[in-house]
Amino acid sequence: MRDRGTTAHVSAYGAGCPGSANLVPSLTNVGWPVVGNLAFGLAVQNGLSSSLAIVFWSLTSANVPLSGCDVLVGDPINLQPIVFLDASGAGLAPFPLPNDPTLDDLDVFFQSLVIDPAGTFLGLGPLSNGVAVHLGG
Repeated sequence: MRDRGTTAHVSAYGAGCPGSANLVPSLTNVGWPVVGNLAFGLAVQNGLSSSLAIVFWSLTSANVPLSGCDVLVGDPINLQPIVFLDASGAGLAPFPLPNDPTLDDLDVFFQSLVIDPAGTFLGLGPLSNGVAVHLGG
């Protein structure tokens, strides 16, 4: 049996690419990534007003230049439910962390895509920075 209690931490990495009005979306954590924190999530900010965003996550990071942007999450890429952005271009993607000791000491990597026809990434929209999360117990 593993001891629980590793230290949770979060860090931003990489850079996003622009969309409308040259806005680059940002992704940050909401709450601390501790196993059992059902209120943990990710905040998308600086997106196109009243648009949609998709948050991707993976257990591996990447740095793959593609279509003028950097894809910062590795394979396999998983999707969170669609995030509705408000008039300021902000929204919340819940990522509840169940009280499961096998999640302790796990690394998870996140990035978001804001739907914006003026965005750089494949004509779909701009990408955010990446967020590396180390789950703690």
